[in-house]
Amino acid sequence: MEVQYYAHTCLCGCGEQIEIKKSHKWYGIPKYKKGHNKSTLDQKRTEEQNKRNSEAHKGYIIKEETKQKLRIKSTGKKHTEDTKNKISLKNKGKKRNAEQRQNMSKGNRGKKRKPLSIFTIEKIRKSNQGKKRTDEQRQKMSKVRIGHVVLEKTKQLLSDINKLENHPQWQGGKSFEPYSPEFNRELKKLIKERDQYICQNLDCEYKINVLVVHHIDYDKKNNDLKNLIALCNSCNIKANFNRQYWLKFYQNIMGNRNEICNNNNEF
Repeated sequence: MEVQYYAHTCLCGCGEQIEIKKSHKWYGIPKYKKGHNKSTLDQKRTEEQNKRNSEAHKGYIIKEETKQKLRIKSTGKKHTEDTKNKISLKNKGKKRNAEQRQNMSKGNRGKKRKPLSIFTIEKIRKSNQGKKRTDEQRQKMSKVRIGHVVLEKTKQLLSDINKLENHPQWQGGKSFEPYSPEFNRELKKLIKERDQYICQNLDCEYKINVLVVHHIDYDKKNNDLKNLIALCNSCNIKANFNRQYWLKFYQNIMGNRNEICNNNNEF
């Protein structure tokens, strides 16, 4: 009966293979390679040794056969949480060179990315909650996204996730409520004339643009003159997000007007 050998790698963690000989049939396969022992398990190379090794391996070309073997060996393997944390700590603060970036871009050319799942999108959203990007980060993101084409599957996923009640700015369907008959052209014209056909947002860049009349408290039935203000189209769109902030902002503007005009009906 032939003896089947199942352990051929050195147990010190070097990853080197042990050559099987005829003598191993009687004495058994050794656990460690020659020159390797238990003490090498916890040994760590110094910086000088690492530098020597890196200099010795410069210009060394790996054969395609060995690359293929390494790929086959690594397929199906997943890093544990400990190894992921170690890799992240090791790469923290490091920046890739221009050559490394070019090599990565060449390697990723022609590859089709899988559409993001709902689980990953929610994970990204939770991690980004409460974070505010700087102007530099926004400019970098805009430059990176130039020419980027979003797949139809990802568009569909995002639309399904952010539908109606699932959207973070959902207010119970207030935008679908109809305006009252009092909110007519004459009232809109009166508000625009009062505001001198200028956007009343002090931080507005456009000032004179396509003007609309905005309900400050977002109640379409409340057509009180103190609750209506003229805004440009871009400022009106901004007011639909972070509503509590804009409600206080425009209420303060109208409150200052009331103090100046001594509580008169005309502003």
